[in-house]
Amino acid sequence: MIKILLLVSILSSGVQYQTEYDSMEDCLKAKQEIIEVNPDGVEAYCVTKSDKVITEFDRDMEEASKRLTRTILSTFQSILTKVMIDIQREQGR
Repeated sequence: MIKILLLVSILSSGVQYQTEYDSMEDCLKAKQEIIEVNPDGVEAYCVTKSDKVITEFDRDMEEASKRLTRTILSTFQSILTKVMIDIQREQGR
């Protein structure tokens, strides 16, 4: 079953919220009401949301992606630290 989300962002404060609707028509009506109240101060979007069930494979792939990202960032930080130390040593000579 597909649900519809109304995503609203209040531009002056950065506050964001979402509300779920059963039909795109209901969402668009709510969006219009919000925009009429403050046309320049908010952004509002109606988007579809799927009830896709996350599988064990999806969770494993997400975890592997997170681990890979941490490893890459850690390696980059180590290399950058070494380069900075080498630069400081060269400037001290």
